[in-house]
Amino acid sequence: MYIYNISPQSAAIHFSKCELDSNFDTEEQIESLCHKSMPSFFGGRCTSIEYRLFDGKDSIILFLYKKSLDEPYLFIFDDIESVIEAALSLPAQDSSLYYADHSYILAFFDSPPADICEFGGPVSKPYISFEYLSEHGNILISSNALSILRSYFLPVQSTR
Repeated sequence: MYIYNISPQSAAIHFSKCELDSNFDTEEQIESLCHKSMPSFFGGRCTSIEYRLFDGKDSIILFLYKKSLDEPYLFIFDDIESVIEAALSLPAQDSSLYYADHSYILAFFDSPPADICEFGGPVSKPYISFEYLSEHGNILISSNALSILRSYFLPVQSTR
């Protein structure tokens, strides 16, 4: 087993076939391998695991990514309508809205609302981080994004 530290938030682990006890066909088996081989790495917890089996399945590389404690939770939306629908349905929370890579991204600085996945999903692209958004994304609403969107798009009640 070889461990390559890529950054403080990421690493790669290489296993040759002779080091592996069995075939690893499912994500659960690969996560188990990660946790067994790296009990102290990232506090024994990985937030994102990617892997690649090499030709002939003679080795495996795990790429591990850890979410920083200071980094907000990021959720990606295909279109602005989904973001507005989320804003109208979810409780107001400290959040920011960005546009990057042809997608809308909501950043939550506390735990995200439980129902957020009904409207968008967690960012699964490892290169999209809060730092990446700060440099390459366009900030549309810097704070209280859900409240601001709600104030603009909440249907007006008729007083008749």
